Amino acid sequence: MKTPYTKTELLYLASAFAVLALGVAYGIRVHDFHGLHKVGALIIILGLVFASKDFSELVASRMTKMAPLQREFAFVSAVDAKEEAHKKVLSSDERRSLRAKVNKDFDKHLNETLHSSKTRSKFVEGYIVIIGTAVEAFGADFMHYLAG
Repeated sequence: MKTPYTKTELLYLASAFAVLALGVAYGIRVHDFHGLHKVGALIIILGLVFASKDFSELVASRMTKMAPLQREFAFVSAVDAKEEAHKKVLSSDERRSLRAKVNKDFDKHLNETLHSSKTRSKFVEGYIVIIGTAVEAFGADFMHYLAG
């Protein structure tokens, strides 16, 4: 299951690309790209700061704390939908059975979401560090190559 990027992830990615864009713009303005290794180092620092915050663990912690309330809401919604569809009040056995099904489905969905969030955060961390490393190592040479 794919979850959308969080504001924090987008902020770190945007920051990394903004630093890169400003570094390239400055290099073009002064016709000297030797300072791009410093830009690359700054992008690496951004990636390391993001990674050190254990952002995926924070998201997982918050999702896990809210899970009981959300699970109960899902159960109440399922009961309401089933009673409305059948035009009768569910028996205690039917409610128990429905609760077990809702809990199972909810837990499966929660685990998939947590895994997706953690995987995506690791991707963002790696992506930022890779871009920074590439700019630090090859940025000046690449810009000289582009400049002619």
